[in-house]
Amino acid sequence: MSQNPSSYTGPGPTSAQAGNGSAAEAQEKVGQLVEQAQGAAGQVTEQAKQQATSQLESQKGRAVDSLVSVAQALRQTGQRLQQEEQGGVAGYVEQAAERVESMTNYLRSRDVPELVGDTEDFARRQPGLFLAGAIAVGFVGARFLMASGQRAAAARTTRATSSYRSSLDASSGADGATLAMGGMSSGLDT
Repeated sequence: MSQNPSSYTGPGPTSAQAGNGSAAEAQEKVGQLVEQAQGAAGQVTEQAKQQATSQLESQKGRAVDSLVSVAQALRQTGQRLQQEEQGGVAGYVEQAAERVESMTNYLRSRDVPELVGDTEDFARRQPGLFLAGAIAVGFVGARFLMASGQRAAAARTTRATSSYRSSLDASSGADGATLAMGGMSSGLDT
């Protein structure tokens, strides 16, 4: 008697059962890969946050140092104005110095996440003032960067001019005719 292959129920799995098993294994592997990728992405994100926070902390430190210098300069200016009997202006300068010192103390007492939270709260409470302040800071920053760029370009020009002049001086010391001919060789050099 011959058996119909579709009705065979022997000890081995049918092809449909084998296909379901390999699909389940593939899904499990994909799931593991997704979990690994999510874990790696989480680690990268956390590292980026830590680096950003570290950089912001160092920038905050530089800002505090700069504000301390500004407050000291304002105090000295106020004292000079007092000595020159400019009491009204000296009072305003002294108030400005106190406010700068107050901001310095505020920045020292907070870490970066607290400052970010305070900024977000302020932006929610006073959006117009926040935007106006952001525009003002952007304008001042742009002016500062433009002025710094102009100073750097002027310094490069000065160095290049000095270098050119010193090379002319060196060549004029070796051959007086070179300078007399406007920097060109006299043609008499041998």
